[in-house]
Amino acid sequence: MVSCFNCGEKIFFDDNIRNGYGMVIPLDDNGDPHSCRHNNRKIGFGENQKCFRCGGNIFFDENYMSISGKHVPLDWATGEPHDCPEWT
Repeated sequence: MVSCFNCGEKIFFDDNIRNGYGMVIPLDDNGDPHSCRHNNRKIGFGENQKCFRCGGNIFFDENYMSISGKHVPLDWATGEPHDCPEWT
């Protein structure tokens, strides 16, 4: 088991339990999705930001990560992964 980087509670991952985007989500000891209520969350998560390439409104979700472990920018209006028109 690993610990949540915000609250320190023990969490685990189950390959069969995924979010709406198909990503594995952290689970509490009882198997429920981990809902961290810690006040010192990572800066910038859940906040409206601008894509540095196209200037579109994006945000990051702590629970939405790529397979490589990097946080994926999400479109502010739809919540879907940001499809940057400037990305080549």
